[in-house]
Amino acid sequence: MRSKLYSRTIVLIMFAMTGLPLSFAWAMVFTDWRPSEITAKGEFLAAPIAWDSISSSPLAGEEGTWRLLVVEEACQAKCLERLESYRRMHVALGRKSDGLSRVLLTQDQIDNQDKFLYQDSFSSLDADSISNLKHKAWLVDPQGWLVMSFKAEQDAAELHKDILKLLKNNFQG
Repeated sequence: MRSKLYSRTIVLIMFAMTGLPLSFAWAMVFTDWRPSEITAKGEFLAAPIAWDSISSSPLAGEEGTWRLLVVEEACQAKCLERLESYRRMHVALGRKSDGLSRVLLTQDQIDNQDKFLYQDSFSSLDADSISNLKHKAWLVDPQGWLVMSFKAEQDAAELHKDILKLLKNNFQG
C-alpha cells in the first residue's frame, strides 16, 4: 500500500515539474503575453530610419558591424570626453568588440589613435537630419538602419549593457 502511494506521488511530482511549466509557456504564447518592462537603457525608435534616406554617402565604419554614431558640429571638450568614455566602453566589450564600430561625424578633425573610431564629415547630411541627430549617440544596425538612440549625458556603462546584450544575441557575428 505504501509503495503505491509513493509511486503516485513520484508521478505527480514529475508531472508538476514538466507539465506545469509547459502549460504556462503555452498559455503565454496563446494569450500573446509580453513583459511589461523593457530593460534597454537606450530609446528604441518606433520607426527605424534608413541611413540612405538621410545621407547621400555610405556610413563610415567597418562593413557588417553595428555602429555607434555620434554627430557633433564641433567636437570640443565635452565631445572628446564622451568619445573617451565610449572608447573605454568599447574596450570593455572584450572579444565582442569586433562587432562594433564607432563613427564620429563632425566638421572638426580630431587626433585619432583609435582603430575602431571612424571619422567622417557630415556634409552629405541634410540640415534637418543634422539637427535631429546631434547631441545623442545612435546605434545603427549592420544593414544601415538607425534603431536606437542614447542621450549625450547618458553613462557609457548603460550603453555597454545594451550593446553587449545586442552583440551576444546577434546571429551575424
